[in-house]
Amino acid sequence: MLMDRQQHISEFLRTRRERLTPKQAGLTRASGRRRTAGLRREEVALLAGISVHYYAKMERGNLDGVSRQVLESLITALQLAGDEAHHLRALAAPQAEAITPTAIGSLRPSLQRLLECITEIPAWFLDDQLTWHGGNALANVIHRNFLDNTMNKRNIARYVLTDPNAKKHYLDWSKVADVNAAFLRGSLAKYPHDRKLADLVAELSAASEEFRERWIRHDVCSHRVGRLRWWLVEVGELNVGLENFPVAAEPGLTLHTATPEPGSPTEERLRQLAARLS
Repeated sequence: MLMDRQQHISEFLRTRRERLTPKQAGLTRASGRRRTAGLRREEVALLAGISVHYYAKMERGNLDGVSRQVLESLITALQLAGDEAHHLRALAAPQAEAITPTAIGSLRPSLQRLLECITEIPAWFLDDQLTWHGGNALANVIHRNFLDNTMNKRNIARYVLTDPNAKKHYLDWSKVADVNAAFLRGSLAKYPHDRKLADLVAELSAASEEFRERWIRHDVCSHRVGRLRWWLVEVGELNVGLENFPVAAEPGLTLHTATPEPGSPTEERLRQLAARLS
């Protein structure tokens, strides 16, 4: 099922409102019996400088005709930043401006050669659906269980949320699952008419309670830097920093790299793995 834009807008605004307390919003005089710890609609309207009726219309999922100034005021009122602010702007964009992802097939020879030239750290390509498009020798070894299981269809999100091996592979599995669900949420706002992406979300929703629990939070994130811990039988724990590089000539394709701290046990373990592959 394709994205119901109004429903996504409504649920995103509601969940952002309900997580923000009056104290966090600077409403020190907020009073009266409260059903939830979060803000009331009238309080969001006050903070954004708009009428309660207008905000209620927005929270019902109608952002048509909302000015940039009002949208930015709402972003400030709800204390949205980074990925969340970008997500709301994407949801508010006129549907005529909606884009579709570029079809990505086999890696171009130059990109494949790039992977082959990176020999000391894992490197791999993912698209905006978290589908794997190729890795270097180290990345392929580290992701062996993922790549060998044809049921994963080379999709990282499908692996993380439905393959039992993922909980052994990722030492911080819950955080990885959070990020995967949040990334797909952002992608669906970016590509609301992408049938393949909508089908993936529907499949994960049907197959994984843990995905459903995360999906309804309406958290969003993009490819970004961070840390990741893998477990490999051959060498034990690998603790790496992630860096991501969008490929300008292939919109939607991103190069991921995993770098150990200099002099760390992970650096030595990656060196051992690389030596076995040479």
